[in-house]
Order: sequence, then structure tokens, then C-alpha cells
Amino acid sequence: MRIAIVSSEFVHNKDGGLANYTYRLALYLKKLGHEPIVVVPENRTEQTIFDNIDLHFVEFKITNSSRKWLVIPPKRPTTYEIFEQRSKQVNLYLKQLNVDLVQYAHLGGIGKFRLPNVPSVIRLSSNTRMCFMNGGYGESKEQMEQQERIEFESIKIADAVFGPSNAIAGITEDQTGVSVRVIETPYQEEIIDEDYTVYEELNINRYVLFFGSLVQLKGIDIIANVLEEFLTNNDDLHYVFVGKSIPRRDGVCVVELIKNSAGNCVDRVHFTGNLNQAQLKPFIRNAETITLPSLVDNFPNACIEAMALGKCVIGTYNNGFEQLIEDEVSGFLCKPGDSKELLKSLEKSINISEQAKLEMSRLAIERIQQLRPERLINQLVSFYKETIEKHKKCAE
Repeated sequence: MRIAIVSSEFVHNKDGGLANYTYRLALYLKKLGHEPIVVVPENRTEQTIFDNIDLHFVEFKITNSSRKWLVIPPKRPTTYEIFEQRSKQVNLYLKQLNVDLVQYAHLGGIGKFRLPNVPSVIRLSSNTRMCFMNGGYGESKEQMEQQERIEFESIKIADAVFGPSNAIAGITEDQTGVSVRVIETPYQEEIIDEDYTVYEELNINRYVLFFGSLVQLKGIDIIANVLEEFLTNNDDLHYVFVGKSIPRRDGVCVVELIKNSAGNCVDRVHFTGNLNQAQLKPFIRNAETITLPSLVDNFPNACIEAMALGKCVIGTYNNGFEQLIEDEVSGFLCKPGDSKELLKSLEKSINISEQAKLEMSRLAIERIQQLRPERLINQLVSFYKETIEKHKKCAE
């Protein structure tokens, strides 16, 4: 099967969840004998091979809004208009690829101008409104609403929609009235040469780890609320933050917020900035506990990566974590936004017996092994075939 995978992110220049998902999906499909083509809007049009994956960059140009009367200077395009232009340009390019099916990432409504004669599916990776309501990534309310509008439009015209978690499926069905299939994200641990340079430079023994974007949405403020008390109670522990800091909507610097919250324990709080996978893995492997207290999440890649290494993860209820973690069995869960619950989970996680820790590690690894690609990619391919048949019947 020849499949175009359209995504706004890819691992050639990003290391987020969507970029990694797109990369791994293409690899897995390729291994099963399919022909995946990854299509990414960029600042150039170019075809290349990336790790044996057929990768197409499509030049995306933003033009000023036009009106029926002369406006000087030209009106700046709205968020909605920018996403519309991107969808038009990408889908114009797709016409020449002669594919059996197109899978669109839902972010930014890139499937709005889908090819009507080619079956299409949309994969959900987050919920724009929920992200905004819980801190977001610096966007305004108007930008959020315009992005949400085009995303909903693209969802409603797709042949089928799927997402990796019950949480994202339920929210989207409530918001759009469109049925969403749940197909979990495949995962297989990659064997890489780990780079211990940054880890060894830090030169600490026992520590708790957070990794991901340092943003309110990921529960950074909740960690800050408990940081001083937790480190005071555990004077042999350090706290390490790995990832890019994103200022809050009110302009507050997250790193400064955390440092100020640590009080007299600030010398045991460390920031590494962004790390690549080879640099990050030693930090995950050697952490006492991983804290990922997201206010909103889908099927968190960070949680999967940590559990694959047998680590104890603290996640949150009402998110995709519940599909991965059984509380106090294969990890810990706390109420999102609840500092007291996070502190309790932290204390429990570092004080469990060695035997209980080993059992929790075993069960965490066992859960992630259920995400093996050969099982889940076959589920996805069956979903593709079902969608193609549905499209044919509708066209008759």
C-alpha cells in the first residue's frame, strides 16, 4: 500500500511527540512492505531519503490577505488563513504522488483541502482548546479558536478519524460529533549509542527527573509548588529538568519560577536545556522517579520511553496516562493540578521497597511491550483498508 503521511513535524529538525511518531510510523510501515511517503510543509520543495524513508518537503508560502478594495498596507493573514494556505499548497502537491491513502496529522487542519478522490484518515495528537485552557504554548485566544475551527473542519470531512487514547477520542467525539477509533501508538525501544557527556558533567547521584517542554501545560507549576518541601524532606535527592523552557502566557520565565520555588534547596535543582535522545537516555535510565504531571496529555511519548526502561513514572488521571499506568502497580497517578497529590506520589515512589520497585519495573516494561509495532501497525493497516473500502462505496 502506498501511503502519504502528512505532518507539520518530523525528526529532521524536531524531537517532539508528533515528529517521533511520524518517523516511527514510516519505519514500521516500510518494514512491513508498504510504501510510506512522509510529506512535511517547509521553506523549500525537495525530495530526499531520510533513514531509508521517502521524505518530501513542500514549500509553504504565506501570502497577504486579499480584499475587493485596495488596502495599504496589505492586511496580515489571520491564523485561519495561514493554515488554509498551508493545506491548499500541501494538498496541491499530493495530487502528483498517486497514493492509495493519505494520513493527516490533525494539528492546524492540514487535511482541510484533502483530495476528494483519495481516501483520507486523520490522527489526533492533542486537543487545541484543552491545551490552551491549561497554559498552552503562548498562543492567544483568537489564534486558538481559529486553529480549532480549521481542525474541526478537517476532521468532519475526513473518511475516518483515529487517536491513540480513550481520552482524546472522547473529547473529540463530544466536540465534533465524529466517531473516533482508538489505535494505540506503536513503540519499540531503539538501540542507540548513549552519550553520557552531559550526565557525567552534572555529577549527581540520586535524582528525580522531569523531561519534556518546560511549560505550564506539562505541570511544571505543580512541580514548583512542591519542590522545596520535597527536597527538604529528602536531603540526598536532586531534581533535574531536561527540555526547552517556554515562558508562561503572563511572561513569567519558567526556569526562574522553579528556582525561586526551590528556596534553600535551589543548589539541588538542575536544568540541562534540550538534549537529543542519546544524551537524554542516561538521565532516564538512572533516575529514581520520572515526574510527568501533565494537566492535559494524549498518549504521552515521554511516559512510554521511561516505562520501556522500567522506570517508575508519576502521571495524571483523566489523560492518556491511565491507559499506560495502573496506580501503585506499574507507576503512580495523581489528580492533575493537585500539588498535594503529586507530593504524596513522589514520597511513595522513592520510599517503596526494593522488591516492590523491581515488580513495578517489570510491569511497566510488560505494558510497553504490548505496544509492539507488529501488532499495532497491523491494526492500523486494517483500519486503512476499511477506510479505503468505505471511500469506494461512498464514491459509487
